[in-house]
This record gives sequence, structure tokens and C-alpha cells, in this order.
Amino acid sequence: MLARAKFRLSLIVGAAILVAAHIALANAECAPIGYFASDMFAERYRGLRDRNAERPVELIAIGSSHVTNGFDAERFAELSGIRAYNFGIPSSDVHFQALVLRDLLIPRFRPKYVLWEVDEQIQSAFESNVVRIESQALRRAALPFGAWLVAGESLLLQHQRRSVPEWIETIDVPRDFTYDEYGFLYGYGRLDLKNAGEKRERRPRGAPRQSRWKRWFQQRSLAMQLPDPYDSEERYVESEPFPEETVLAAIASALDTAAEYGVEVRAFTTPFHRTRYRKRKGFGPQMREYYAWLGAQFEAHGVEYANYRFTPGISDDGSLFADDVHLNGDGADLLTPLIYEHLFAPNAKVPDEYSEFRSQAEKDAYERYDRKR
Repeated sequence: MLARAKFRLSLIVGAAILVAAHIALANAECAPIGYFASDMFAERYRGLRDRNAERPVELIAIGSSHVTNGFDAERFAELSGIRAYNFGIPSSDVHFQALVLRDLLIPRFRPKYVLWEVDEQIQSAFESNVVRIESQALRRAALPFGAWLVAGESLLLQHQRRSVPEWIETIDVPRDFTYDEYGFLYGYGRLDLKNAGEKRERRPRGAPRQSRWKRWFQQRSLAMQLPDPYDSEERYVESEPFPEETVLAAIASALDTAAEYGVEVRAFTTPFHRTRYRKRKGFGPQMREYYAWLGAQFEAHGVEYANYRFTPGISDDGSLFADDVHLNGDGADLLTPLIYEHLFAPNAKVPDEYSEFRSQAEKDAYERYDRKR
């Protein structure tokens, strides 16, 4: 009898410890991994949700790291009086962005405007982008009333903070290590890999040097028979992981959804530094066909478009760039007023030199800078 009582007490104490541990871990300052399959995706969604709860967000800017770096939402709000939010997600492609707009952001938040960066990244070669597209959040969002289902589920405790299984999976990763920012993301039991060297200059205070992580991951990969994230063949997926018709249909349906909800879409590209034009990237026959198709879609849906890929005064000034395709803060300070002036100001009109998918300034840049050292 006494032994049975002790056994019951042990079960109660064990259950209490497990519940306490779960609550403690769930309230630790680490984002969950599984539901959005991306720290950055989760962070952007929750940031938009919280900001919208304070006062409705009128404009959502969406795109890749070019938007993250190149659009200043606060500066734009000062210029326009339009409450804006930057939903830029590094290494995301137009396909992912279309799904997020169509199934998640427009039905849930119903902004007045969407500012969409449509760069040459139609389909990202990074595995992280595929994992985001296949995330539980986007699968739920595609269901009837899915945007509201995600709104509710994302408030659940297990989706607010990292779960116990996720903590066990990442037990030897420091607390201040950010998967999206440094190229390592656990999703669906596998490593999701990005270019670990992209943002080395933004390493947080106290984070280990990259060389240390290289050794750590190689040892871990060997022990767990995981792909080596520093092997370039493992870091990328095939160049077109989804059928082209699937991607184009997603873009078209996102524009249809915006029209259905009365959301005005404005599209743009961010500046490249002139050295980009030595590489002659992004303007092959496939891109010309894509932009011709996209131009027809924009015309049919009344979408204004501004091409800033080569912007005099920005593209030829290296001090405004973090690298050859990403603006820094000073560059964003110059680009954001142009976006307002050309796309949102009263009687706004995109100047002819910015209205083509391949502008004359870009053509001139190819002639001026190509093969020059």
C-alpha cells in the first residue's frame, strides 16, 4: 500500500515538473521553429499582428532581403501619413510571397495597399524557401478561412515559444543564435540551409565566429548523418523546385485576391550597385519572358510598377550599399522617398525612365560597366 502511494506521488511530482519545465521553456526568449518553419517568418507575422492590433496597418511591403534592407517603413509613414509595415523576408522568392499575400496577409489584415518587390528571384534556390512554402502555417492558410485559423493557432502556447522537442533538438545551440539570420534552420526534422556568409557583418554581440560554427556543424552532421551545410551541393535545391505554371498561377491568384478585397498593389525593384552589371545577371531570355508575362498581369490588374534597379545617384554610390544588390540604411533613406513620390504621392506618376522592366538606364549601365575592372 505504501509503495503504491509512493508511486502515485512520484507520478504527480514528475507530471508537475514536466508541466513547469514546459511553461519555463515556452516563456524563454526563443522563437518556435515548427509552425512557421522560420524564425523570420514567425517574427514578421507576429510583428504585423501586434502592430495592427495597436492601429490598423494600411500598407504591407513584402519581398526579399532587398525590401528588408531597402524600404524604411517609418520614414515612409512620415512622408505619406500611411501606416506601413516591412514584411521583407531574406531569401524568399516571388512564389512564397504570392502565397503569403493570397492566403495569409490580405484576407487577415486587409491593408489598403501592398507594396511588392518583384525581383529576379522567381524561385529561390535556397532550401529554406521551400521549407517555408511547405510550412504548417501556409498549409493551414490555404484552407477555407485559413488566414483566421492561422491567426488563432499562432496564439497557442506551443506556437508562441519554442517547444520542449524543439529545445531538445537544439539543446547545444546557444540561446542568441538566430537560425534565419545565420543560415541554419531546423524544420520538419532536417537542416534547412542558407548561405551562412551572407550577413556576417550583422553577427550579434558575443556570437561565435563563423569558422567555429563550420567545425561544429561538420562534426554534428557527421555524427547525425546530416548533410554538411558547408557543402554547396547540399545548401541549394534544384533551380526550379516547383513547376513554372504553379508559380505563375500563384502570382496571378495573389493579384486576383488583392482585387477581390479592394487592395491596391504597387510593385517595384530595388537598386543594384553598378558592379552588378559586370556580372550580366538576371536578364536572360527566361527573365524577359517572365517580365513580359508579369507586365501583362500588372496591366490587367491596374498595378503601378517602378523599376529602380539602376537609379542614378544611388546605383553609382558604393557608400549606399551593403553589397552589390542590397542597400544599407543610407540607401534606404534615399529610395523610400522615391517610392512615395512615384507610387503614392497625390497625382503620383512613375517617370518614363523607371516604368520599363528593363530601363534604358540599365541598358546604358551594361554598356558602361560591363567587363570593366
